[in-house]
Amino acid sequence: MRGSAVSSTIEGWKYAFLDLLAPPVCAGCGVMGVPICIACLSQIEIIKNPVCKICASPAGREALCEACTLFAPDFKQARSFARYARPFREVVMALKHRGDRSLGHWVAQAAAPFLQNLEWPVQIGLPVPLGLERERMRGYNQVDLFAAPLCAELSLPFRRRGLVRSQETRSQVGLSREERRYNLQRAFWADPSVVSEKNVLLFDDVFTTGTTANECAGALLRAGSQAVYVFTLARASA
Repeated sequence: MRGSAVSSTIEGWKYAFLDLLAPPVCAGCGVMGVPICIACLSQIEIIKNPVCKICASPAGREALCEACTLFAPDFKQARSFARYARPFREVVMALKHRGDRSLGHWVAQAAAPFLQNLEWPVQIGLPVPLGLERERMRGYNQVDLFAAPLCAELSLPFRRRGLVRSQETRSQVGLSREERRYNLQRAFWADPSVVSEKNVLLFDDVFTTGTTANECAGALLRAGSQAVYVFTLARASA
């Protein structure tokens, strides 16, 4: 068994032990005993084809959506596991606001087969970074909580600091597509010693307009990455 796979197994045992001490609560409905219950699990809307072949917009029909036709993104492909709707929205929010590492491990196991089926030729995994001040205040980057164990499931190297925010930005919530793009211009820097000549798998929690993913992809390409693939847990309406 590879080192990363061993690490993933040990993490699983650790969270199983912690669940015995403090039983988990379903992130979707609050029922005791599991990170997400069977009822909520059955309501998660996994995103399936047909979708835009670049950004995976559900409006696509196995071709390019209007947005990708008018503005070709810097990333090669993006895919999201499920729609950003109840109860999966509550799962994503629990990761963001509660820092639930046990839930992150569960999400990684659930999403691993979906990601494996994409057969992307990736060589390294990176999270979309928070600003240093925001991460210091929160105490964690919610993307790490599922991306690190997901990379372990895939035996893929995970580099937490391969991409950084070179400047603090305001929250993207509530901003238009143009406002998002302006807010994030040159906000990211990638370390060439980590990403050069690599096909990068970039992780984020929610895909809305694709602005964050595109700005990160641009920084990675400028640092010498060969291609950038984007995986997010959820897909929201733009």
